[in-house]
Amino acid sequence: MQSRLLFQLLRTFWVSRCQDICQGLCPINHHNPPIVWSIEHVVPKSVLRNPRVANDLHNLVYFPRQLNNARSSLKYVEANHSEDAKHVYPCKTCKLPGVECPLKGYMYKQRFAPPNTWKGRIARAVLYMAQQYPEYKSKINIRVLDLSVATAWNLKYPPGKDDYQWDEIVKTFQGNSNPYCHKTLLIKE
Repeated sequence: MQSRLLFQLLRTFWVSRCQDICQGLCPINHHNPPIVWSIEHVVPKSVLRNPRVANDLHNLVYFPRQLNNARSSLKYVEANHSEDAKHVYPCKTCKLPGVECPLKGYMYKQRFAPPNTWKGRIARAVLYMAQQYPEYKSKINIRVLDLSVATAWNLKYPPGKDDYQWDEIVKTFQGNSNPYCHKTLLIKE
């Protein structure tokens, strides 16, 4: 019961913010069909194999479903435009010629490059999970995101007001904060 309530809280908190992100960055005013958002695990359950750890609220993000379906449990990487990349779009309208969608991801051979708008949030979740659950640190580094890339993304895409607010909500319900959401840990250690 409590986890259902927390998932609803996550959805309620992020739904309008994600739509605002899309509206503020995307040149398209009307997505057809509308972008479907879903709650997703940054560090996949298949890596963690422990429901309590996998459902740590700091490991969950609200993400376009099309992109998450494409990513599945592939490793996150930085986009490398020199390789053959398959573009992954959150909706059909974003595929139209001349449209530069800020929510576009890239698929490579068994790897996924997320949109820049989500890199900071992904990095902070990965860094938190590696620190909070050291028994999974090696697996996270190998199968989810290189921790050096996560550190770079955390610096390049710092947390915003929404990240701080979400961290306070999680702290209220879960009892702990993600230290990577705070400016003191934005400096490379």
